[in-house]
Amino acid sequence: MVIRVDYQDGTEELEMIRKQDTVDENLPMISPFDLGSLFADFMRFLASILLISAIVAVAVIVPNLQAPKRYTATSSIIIDPRPYNELTNDSVVSGLPTDTAQVDTEVEVLKSSSIAEAVINSLRLYDDPEFAGQYAGTAAQNANSQLLKERVVNRVLAGLLVKRVGLTRVIDINYNSLSAEKSARIANEWARLYIEQQLDAKLVATNNAKLLVSQNESKLRDQAFAAKETLENFKLSNQLRSPDGIRMIEQDISLYSQQVAQLSSEAAEAKSRWEVAKATSGRSMANGSDALDSSVIQSLKTRRAEAASDLASLATRYGPKHPKYMEASQKVIVIDKNINAETNRIVNDLYGQYIVKRDKLASMQSALANAQSTLAHNNQYASQLNNLQTQANSAQTLYETYLDKSKEIAAREGGIKADARIVSNAAVPSRPSSPIKSLVILLGIMCGIFAGLVYFIIRKLFDVGINSANDVEQKLGIQYLGSIYDLRSTLKLMSKFKGTPRDYIIQNPLSTFAEGFRSLRATILYSKAGESVKTVAITSAFPKEGKTTTSICMATVAALSGQSVLVVDCDIRRQSLSSTVASRPQAGLLEYLNNDASLDEIIQHDKTGVDYILMSEGSATARDIFGSEGMKKAIEVLKGRYDLIIFDTAPLLPVSDSRPLTKLADATILLSRWRKTPKRATSAAANIIEDSNANLAGLVLTQVNYRQSSYYGHKEGSYYKSDEYLRYLKN
Repeated sequence: MVIRVDYQDGTEELEMIRKQDTVDENLPMISPFDLGSLFADFMRFLASILLISAIVAVAVIVPNLQAPKRYTATSSIIIDPRPYNELTNDSVVSGLPTDTAQVDTEVEVLKSSSIAEAVINSLRLYDDPEFAGQYAGTAAQNANSQLLKERVVNRVLAGLLVKRVGLTRVIDINYNSLSAEKSARIANEWARLYIEQQLDAKLVATNNAKLLVSQNESKLRDQAFAAKETLENFKLSNQLRSPDGIRMIEQDISLYSQQVAQLSSEAAEAKSRWEVAKATSGRSMANGSDALDSSVIQSLKTRRAEAASDLASLATRYGPKHPKYMEASQKVIVIDKNINAETNRIVNDLYGQYIVKRDKLASMQSALANAQSTLAHNNQYASQLNNLQTQANSAQTLYETYLDKSKEIAAREGGIKADARIVSNAAVPSRPSSPIKSLVILLGIMCGIFAGLVYFIIRKLFDVGINSANDVEQKLGIQYLGSIYDLRSTLKLMSKFKGTPRDYIIQNPLSTFAEGFRSLRATILYSKAGESVKTVAITSAFPKEGKTTTSICMATVAALSGQSVLVVDCDIRRQSLSSTVASRPQAGLLEYLNNDASLDEIIQHDKTGVDYILMSEGSATARDIFGSEGMKKAIEVLKGRYDLIIFDTAPLLPVSDSRPLTKLADATILLSRWRKTPKRATSAAANIIEDSNANLAGLVLTQVNYRQSSYYGHKEGSYYKSDEYLRYLKN
């Protein structure tokens, strides 16, 4: 940016500050998205955008408007499942459900090539030039015309549009054709043949089912009878019981098992009592009889105890030989015999009970074994029996099913209907469906606008150069010094000027072209606050950006204003200034720095008042002459002689020769070719100057097209074209 400083004595200075170094928080922030710049770019490309948009719009509109008229007719059908069934609880070809998936499936069926072929054959479309073209009439006759048939089918399908109406069961069949009558005829025939194919499919399926039932009915009956007979013979031959008999055997086995368990317990108990009684029967009367639970024995034992007591008393009183003793002894013997007899009777009775229990147990065990044997025998053949039973049941069920189907088919054969019906037939359209002029024109305009915007975006993306002061100051952060117009763009179309830019400035010192250099010179003089600028280095990022022309023309303007000016050719490699101004001298800058010539010998004088120090013919060196002490001393000497010294330097990016000069000069001007030099290259050159601690006065756009400059945000370009400026020049 540039800050103007006003002093009390009336003087003013301009101070340049790089934006990235100092930011004034009070200044408004500049949006990176500059609508004004974008609009300027759009206006700059407006002619090309309009041309491309017009070409694209015409390319879209003209062919579409010239396209033949086409007509669209629409017939509608509704999916209407039938309310009855032909076989069991399902039809031979089941009625269509009304779910979304099935309706969508029928939409795809309507688009099938089978229906298309049926329509083609029905309406003889193989003979129609719209579909068969030059082969009309031969596609259906030629046996080797399968490819032509496929082509006709594809063309017929291309005019078809089948779509479901919302979420309803209604389907629209739209057909587009060159003829209004033909489109209606094809749409109606398409709907009719679709329903006819459904009926044909149902009839074929019903007839197939009827034939199948009639063919298999007697066979299935014989199979059912044979399976039942085989089952009965198997039962008789193996003495197998029915499932009910088997269940009774299982119940008997359970009962027998319970009785065997009970009898086993009772027999064991009887045997134990018998064995205990038998074991105690041989013991003494005093001990053995106690084990028997008998009232008789207990009574005998009581009597014996009394008799034994009397015998003991008599033995004490009379002795063993006394008759009373002997009588008492005989009484004890009789009682013992009675006890033994009663004991033997009880033992025999217990034995008899044991024998009865044992026989019952054996009988029950035999019955259990027989039942188990019978069950095992049935189980051995149970698998075969079940298989035969299943086969017999299946054969009987299948026979009965086919018998029922035969009856139902015979009863309902005449009531078959399609799963769809026609809602409305297609009417002959009264006006074409395409092309619609308003839509075609709108489409063309939209395509043209889109193409123009795409072109603008592409141009904008590839527009890498610097276009305006905004690009310089906002995007690069460099002070914008002004623009140098391309001389040819400032001339009138009929102008026949053939001279150099310097000659034009001499002949037209107040021209727009000369004003650019005059403005640049004025800006440079005040570019260094508080100090006078006497040495100016003019450089650029790349070659051919107008350094030599700018140096010569700026020097010419300064000389015409009364200043003493010197231009020094500092481009060792190209030496453009030395090749442009005059003939090559015998001694030039290199000879002076090598002490082979004096300063006065190398200075060339021009009629315009501009002096030059050029390069001699064939001069070249690899030394860093511009950073030498000799160069510094020469500059100091020249400052004493001239008001303004201009260094025409080499480009910064390809070579490093100019870097010392930018540091020695009071101000450095960086040139950038308008719209050509990339921003990155210009920014890199500016960084090189700053890294050299040089005073970068700012950037100048060169070779600017005077006629197009206003479209790129050049306010001064717009002003130079204004009536006020032109009137000022005339005055």
